[in-house]
Amino acid sequence: MKHISTIILVFIVFFCHGQTKVTQHLAADIPRRTSILTKDDLKELDSLELDYQTPECYHSSYSNELKKVDQNFPRQGFYLLINQNELTRFGQKKLACKLYLVNTSDSTIWLSVELTDKMNLFPEAIDSLGNWTAIGNNHMGFCRNGYHQFEFGKDKFWAVDIPIFKGTFKTKLRYVFQYGFYKIYSNEIVTYINKGQFKP
Repeated sequence: MKHISTIILVFIVFFCHGQTKVTQHLAADIPRRTSILTKDDLKELDSLELDYQTPECYHSSYSNELKKVDQNFPRQGFYLLINQNELTRFGQKKLACKLYLVNTSDSTIWLSVELTDKMNLFPEAIDSLGNWTAIGNNHMGFCRNGYHQFEFGKDKFWAVDIPIFKGTFKTKLRYVFQYGFYKIYSNEIVTYINKGQFKP
């Protein structure tokens, strides 16, 4: 009986590990890319304050254009990385930073993407109970006719702008990328939001 319990436990650990990947990055792992904004730009921009979940979790001007990974990126497989040091714009008036989806694995990865070029990419934050909870709802729909296959080649990255939030509740934030049955979590950053952002 004890032997059977051990086999079941090993299966559960293996199964859960296969479903979810958490990538932890040290400060030294962050790409050496800094803000493209000037001091005058920063004076004009403000952080994004909301009281509800936002459907606009990121902005992309790349339209699925991938770029070549250089030596600044850590070689840690297929991962998601927030770079707070690289400030940019979210729309015209709001402050943002860069989020990278990076493939330094040995394989090309095929992703299902909406025809609007939206990926299943959304932010989570720790709520008052200590649970990771979505504060954005940029999920894919369920109509398979609205999908196309997207080739994410090895040694390539995709970059988007994510909003920098402000509010009265200090917490930690991360981004989640879901493809198929798998999830990838970004590094965690300290942020301020409003508790209304936890409401669906």
